[in-house]
Amino acid sequence: MTDKEYTEAFENREDVRLRIEHDDTSYTDDELFGDTYNPKANPDIPEEQLRRELMEMYKFIDENGLTVAIAEYRCAHCKSWVIATVNHG
Repeated sequence: MTDKEYTEAFENREDVRLRIEHDDTSYTDDELFGDTYNPKANPDIPEEQLRRELMEMYKFIDENGLTVAIAEYRCAHCKSWVIATVNHG
C-alpha cells in the first residue's frame, strides 16, 4: 500500500483521527534527538556538520516550537475519543 493509499483509507473514516497540537513539554536533547547529532554514533558525518545541523534545529524549535501528533479512535461502546497507545511488548 502506498503512502497515498494508506492516508486515503483513513481520511474519510469517522472513527479515527489525527490531531496536531502545540507541545509545551520541556524535553532534554536526548529525548528530542537521541544520537542524531552525536559524532560517535555518526562517524561518517563531519563533526562540524553535525554541530551546524544541531544549531539549525535549535533555531527552528525556538522559532516554531514543538508539535505532537495525537492518534485517536472512537470507542465503540461510549463513542468518546480515546488516545491510541503503542504496545512495545
